[in-house]
Amino acid sequence: MRREYLVSHIQENAHEADIYSLCVISGRLWSASGDSKIKQWNVESAEHELVEEIDTPHKIGIHNMAASLEEQLLVSCGFGQDVYLWDPSTNSSRLLGDSVEHPGECWSACISPDAQTISFTSVDGRVCVWDTLGNTKVADLDTKGKFGLCTAYSPNGRFIASGHQTGQLFLISTETGRLFHTLSGHTLPLRSLAFSPGSSLLAAAGDSKMITVYDVISGDQVGQLRGHSAWIFALAFNPVGDLLLSADIEGCIKVWDMDTMECISTKNEVDGAIWAVAWYNNGFVVAGADRSILWYRAAASE
Repeated sequence: MRREYLVSHIQENAHEADIYSLCVISGRLWSASGDSKIKQWNVESAEHELVEEIDTPHKIGIHNMAASLEEQLLVSCGFGQDVYLWDPSTNSSRLLGDSVEHPGECWSACISPDAQTISFTSVDGRVCVWDTLGNTKVADLDTKGKFGLCTAYSPNGRFIASGHQTGQLFLISTETGRLFHTLSGHTLPLRSLAFSPGSSLLAAAGDSKMITVYDVISGDQVGQLRGHSAWIFALAFNPVGDLLLSADIEGCIKVWDMDTMECISTKNEVDGAIWAVAWYNNGFVVAGADRSILWYRAAASE
C-alpha cells in the first residue's frame, strides 16, 4: 500500500556548512554541521522555528551525533577527533576523556539506552566502550576490520553493531563483551545502521545501494530492500518499527513497509546528498549537503 508524504516546511540555509546529523530530543530537532554549530528547532510548530543556537567547542566541525534512548545524554564527534557529552536539559557539555586517555581516532558513536556507556568505532577498525560517569575506557575490541564508519546500540541494550569500510558488519554482545555475529551480505563500505525499536531487526546500508535486514538473534538475513541507485548514507526506523526511512547521496528518500519489505513512498525534492534523517511525531525530516532542513508530514488519508 502506497503512502504519501508531503513537504510541510523547508529551512533553507539552516547551517553554513553540510548538515551531518539529526536527533529529535524533547520536542526539539537537534542539527549538527560542519560549521561547528548545533542548532535546535521547534518540532511542534508549523514553522519549526529556531529555538537555540550553540557554538560548540568543536574546532573544525561535527560529523556525528547520537542520543540515548531516554534522551538524557547526547554525544557529538568532531572532525578534529574531539568528543563531547551534552546534557539536553541544560545544553551544557563536557569533553570525553583527558590528556592522558581520550577516545582517539573515533568516527561514529552510539549511547547505551541507560546512558551509562558510549561505544565508538575507530579509523583502525576497533570498537571502544567508555563509561560516561567515570569518563574512562572500559572495553576495547579489535574486530580485525577496517575503518569503522557507523555504529548503533540496540534499544534493549544487549548489542552493539559496527559497520566497516570493507563491508564487514559485526554484532557484539554487551553481556559478554564478545563478538555475537559476523553478518554477511556486504562487500562495499557500510554507511548507516539502525536497530528496530524492539531490537529484533538490524538494517544496514551503504555503497552497495541496497538495505539488508537481519534477524538480530539468529543473524539470518530476512530481507534485501532494493530501489536506491546511489550510496545510502542514512537509515532510521520509526518509533513503532513498522516503517524504515532511507536516504542516499543523490537526494532520493524512500520509506519501506517492514511487514512486506516493500517501498511505499519515494521522494526526490532534495538536490544533493542527504547525510541525516530522523522521524518526528507527524512525519520525518532530512538534511545534508544543501545545508537545508526539509520537514515531511504524512498526507491525510481519504
